[in-house]
This record gives sequence, C-alpha cells and structure tokens, in this order.
Amino acid sequence: GRCVIDYSKDDITYNVLHQLLLYFYTAQLRITSSSSRDIMKLAKKFKVDHIRTVFLNYVANHLDAKIACYVFEQATKAGAFTLQQKVTDYIMENAMECFANHESFFDLSEESVVYLIKSDDLKIKEGVLFNLLHDWAKSKSEAFFKDEKETDSTKSEAKTKKFFSPFAKYVRYPLMKTETLRKVERFGIVPRDLI
Repeated sequence: GRCVIDYSKDDITYNVLHQLLLYFYTAQLRITSSSSRDIMKLAKKFKVDHIRTVFLNYVANHLDAKIACYVFEQATKAGAFTLQQKVTDYIMENAMECFANHESFFDLSEESVVYLIKSDDLKIKEGVLFNLLHDWAKSKSEAFFKDEKETDSTKSEAKTKKFFSPFAKYVRYPLMKTETLRKVERFGIVPRDLI
C-alpha cells in the first residue's frame, strides 16, 4: 500500500512539510519563528520527539512575540520549567506585543492566562488587558456554544462572562482611566465589588 499524507487539513505549508522530510533524511532542521509552530504540530503528529528538543533549544535563543504564548503553553505542558520561566520573563516585558494580534494568545489555556495575568510584573495597560481578556473569553464562548445561533447580545455577553470570570479579580481596575472603567461596566461581566 501507498502512504498518503493529507497535510492540507492541518493548515501546514509545503515548506514546513518539506523541512520535516529533510530532517528525516539529513537530521538537520531549519526552524524560523514563522515555521516553528507548524513544525511542532507535525512533529507531534508523527511522534518525532527529538524535534521537540531541537525546538526548545531554538526558541530559548530566538524568542519573539509571535511565538511567545505558544512556546509558554508548550513548555508548560512539557514540564520544561527553565524554558517556561524564560518565556514568562519575556512575556512580562512584552505583554502587549505577545498578546495582541497573535492567535497563540487565544490558544492559551485558562490556567496559562491566569498564571500570566496574575503577576504584578506584567507590563500592559489594564484597559488593554481587559479588552484582550474579554476577546479571549468571547472566542472561547463562541467555540463552546458554536452550535447555538445567538442573536441577543445580552445572552452572548452572559456566555462570555462565564469564560471571563476566572480573570476578573486579576485586572487592576483602579489603574484604569474613568472613561475606560465606564466601558468595562457596560459589558456587565465584572462583579461590581471589583470596580
């Protein structure tokens, strides 16, 4: 029989698959910040554990905002505590760049988000943090309730509140500007005693 690998379902590019095949034949792997996540997906899928080690060594020396949240999540899952601490330090200093406009922030588990946002070392404006956490909660809510067609925005926010609630106590509301606080109150997802 012939083995056919359908990598189109995994949204993996030809270049990444080609890099993995080259690794099988040459034991050399070319990793870039744009390809690292996809290479790890394929390595996991095909159970190539050595690539994980190569990847962890690479990211420890080439960390950037695009992959920081993804690397944090993987280091946490793998029990790579030295790398996890290095990435945590990087995220604390570059939170805005790491969280905003990067899908890997939305892929973080609830536990990972809480771990990161509860630190007083996180350098991000509280209003921006609230909006990002709200967007994270909304994306999780939409995924969880994907089969339900929601037209009522009040019900939609109530569902978002469920996913936002673990974060509510870690946002430092007193540091927000008055106008930002008013916007936060309108969402109706933060307990009044925290504002």
